[in-house]
Amino acid sequence: MDFDRNLHHGELGLTDAQMVEMYRLMLTARRVDDRMFALQRQGRAPFVVGSSGHEAVQVASVFALDRAKDWVLPYYRDMGVGLAWGFSPEDIFLGAFAKKSDPMSGGRQLPGHWSSPAWPTRHRERPSSSSGWATSPPTPTRRPAGRCSIAH
Repeated sequence: MDFDRNLHHGELGLTDAQMVEMYRLMLTARRVDDRMFALQRQGRAPFVVGSSGHEAVQVASVFALDRAKDWVLPYYRDMGVGLAWGFSPEDIFLGAFAKKSDPMSGGRQLPGHWSSPAWPTRHRERPSSSSGWATSPPTPTRRPAGRCSIAH
């Protein structure tokens, strides 16, 4: 592949609909991030973890995975990963406001611990704030063929 020229997304195996969805998720991540900081400055959200500037790589990394069999280990600043993996903006705000209905922790953890027991078939790890640093890739004998793990 010649990376010195502009590639059309079709050459990378992406459809027009996927490109629109990726853009929507990137824009959503930025808007949610902006709103959470505004709420924090107003004293309405006690703790906010920003993710602005990383939306493209976060969303694209999820679109490179097979969600039926691959694993993702997001870092707490990976809102784009969380949105692309299936969390809604409402889920994110429930975490920011520490509400009992927060699907990630029931409002008991800092926001951005991207996991939910309601998704037993989704491959994700319940992270700590530094899970990416502590993760070592599985050895080829432990990792099933054709599977991928991404630690952010």
